[in-house]
Amino acid sequence: MGLKRIIILCVSLVLLSSVAQAQTASQLLKSFDQLYRHDSSQATMTMLIITPKWEREIKMETLSMGTDYSLIKMLSPRKDKGIATLKQDDQMWNFFPKINKIVKVPPSMMMSSWMGSDFTNDDLVQDESLENEYQSTLESTDSQHLITLIPNEDTVTVWGKIEMALTLDGVPIHAFYYDDNDVRKREIRYSNIQEIDGQRIPMTLELIPLNKPGQKTVMTYDDLKFDVNVKESDFSLRALKK
Repeated sequence: MGLKRIIILCVSLVLLSSVAQAQTASQLLKSFDQLYRHDSSQATMTMLIITPKWEREIKMETLSMGTDYSLIKMLSPRKDKGIATLKQDDQMWNFFPKINKIVKVPPSMMMSSWMGSDFTNDDLVQDESLENEYQSTLESTDSQHLITLIPNEDTVTVWGKIEMALTLDGVPIHAFYYDDNDVRKREIRYSNIQEIDGQRIPMTLELIPLNKPGQKTVMTYDDLKFDVNVKESDFSLRALKK
């Protein structure tokens, strides 16, 4: 085989490898995007907020339809029972039963803490697709996939980069989030893997703000069901108050 043919063959193999890698990254991200969403879902959850000075546990129930609609209602503790959050597309409202009032969350408050946790209002509203709104590169080892995500120029996000680790079958392990200065700001750890409708899903998410030592928020799905019977009217302001 001549040198020219060898070079052409090597280049072809590199190109084929790059295409295969891109397809695999796309498939992994598409699976991740749908991990907790599906067409609809219903869940009961426990959120534990841990700080160096205090801890707080909140139980809630959630209902969602696609990526556009979600409704979260607090079950406990007693002082928070009945507080609810509604998401419609990129808009968000809170209902406070003690004053019987619905309050719309303004854009200036989207980066504020939700229910005193390390999750922000923006975390609840964001419905971005990692597959479509980020450029990805993939590195794989014998035990896991490592994906680096850089937002597209038109992607609306506070993150300059995301690094994710997933098992070989696509179950998330952890993710690091960086600001625009390439400073690592927070980590999400995934654990407590269970099988739901034939799919392996981490039922516990641990969000750690890396600039706040000793603080984290742990969210655990106590029960999770997919493809439940819901309709758009279940996510109205009337449903929020109800």
